[in-house]
Amino acid sequence: MQVIEVIPYKSFKERVKIVKSFIGKAKVEVFEDYVLIDRIEGGNINGLF
Repeated sequence: MQVIEVIPYKSFKERVKIVKSFIGKAKVEVFEDYVLIDRIEGGNINGLF
């Protein structure tokens, strides 16, 4: 299942902390006020691994 999260941030340090936590685990896009996380969760389309 595809999961998309929008995480707001207030400072540069907060943005870096958010991005570091998802490096290698999800597609990360940084915008002016928020970070967009696009990741796959779970197994294949039938829910089996």
